[in-house]
Parts: sequence; structure tokens; C-alpha cells
Amino acid sequence: MGELRSKMYTALLLRNYSKETIKSYLFCVKHFAKYFNKSPRDLGSVEIKEYFKYLVEEKEASCSLQRQTRAGLRFLYESVLNREGLVKDIPIARRRGKPLPQYLTPKEVKRFFKAIKDPRHLMMLEIVYATGVRTGELVKLKVKTCAKPIDTERKNYVRKEEWKNNKILQRA
Repeated sequence: MGELRSKMYTALLLRNYSKETIKSYLFCVKHFAKYFNKSPRDLGSVEIKEYFKYLVEEKEASCSLQRQTRAGLRFLYESVLNREGLVKDIPIARRRGKPLPQYLTPKEVKRFFKAIKDPRHLMMLEIVYATGVRTGELVKLKVKTCAKPIDTERKNYVRKEEWKNNKILQRA
């Protein structure tokens, strides 16, 4: 593995891969070779599939480790050993979706707003809830534009002054 490792290291350096990428690719290839106690030069697509089955089922490797291993082996076989297509049959690991956030019901929202005693805090939270502005944008709002309506036709609107642009946001 020493000669092959140095070839791979040199190839990665010449292609300007980052130190961390080089480290992770070499780590993944080392563990692949250690799993079979053979040089990767002597292994083929059957062994690659078997190794990924081991990673997924027994080791319960994360998606990022599976992706790194796939990328490292792909680089080794295609760029260093000039053996195309050995890794292309291995699917790219998909990340598990995050659970959807839970939303408040209209009753809970009303109860939440009724619990706020300070009218300034109530107005700020109403603006954030109704318009979806970020806290940084809320901080930039001017008190004079929030304290009174912009005009009689737009009683439920607030002006947000941002650099040269003025935005008009609808209140709840």
C-alpha cells in the first residue's frame, strides 16, 4: 500500500486538493484496504460493493463517511489506477430529511399574543410573525414608522427603511 498511497498523495497534491480532503481520502482508502487485507490494486467492483454493504449495515456509517469513501475510492481507481467505472455503480448516500417543524395553531398564536403585556414587545412580535422579517431587519425598523400608520389607507402597514430602499410590510 505504501507505493500506491504515495502515488495517490502526489496525484491529490498536483490537483490542488485541500489538506483535509487528502487526509480523508487516504483514510478511507486505508480502511478499505485494511478490511480486505489486500492492496486496492488487487480489488475490484465486487469488493467495493461488499465494503459499502459493510459500511452501511454493520458499521452504520454516516452519509458523509459513505460519500467520502466513495469519492476517495473513485479518485484512486479512476485517477491513480486508470480503472474507470468501478465505483459508479455505488449510489451516492442521501441524507435523511430533517423532521418538519411544528407550527402553532391559530388559538395558540392568539394565546401567545395575549400573554405579552408590553405593547412595544407585542408590536415587534406581531411584525415578525406577520411579515417574517429577520431579527436584524426588525432592529433596523424605525420607531416613528411603527408607532403610527403610514397613511390612512394603509393602517396595518409599517415602513422599513433600509439603505436607499423603503419597503412596506403588512402587519397582522
